[in-house]
Amino acid sequence: MQTILHKEAALTVVSVAQLPDGAFSANGQAVAGGASMQALITAGTNSAQEKADFIFAAKAVDRNRRPQRGAHLRCAA
Repeated sequence: MQTILHKEAALTVVSVAQLPDGAFSANGQAVAGGASMQALITAGTNSAQEKADFIFAAKAVDRNRRPQRGAHLRCAA
């Protein structure tokens, strides 16, 4: 986050929580082995492109961490 969004490392926190099987659903189906990621960005401190780059990188981390499950990280900008 600090690299892509140009944030000060000492002030950067990203929360990723592993969720139990069935904790959420997608397309009406329970999802096994999900995770939730939260990143808060102060309004006006990053461009739309920087935020899009961060979301892309977060999705790549999710795919690399759990490729066998086919789960997807859903992000809102």
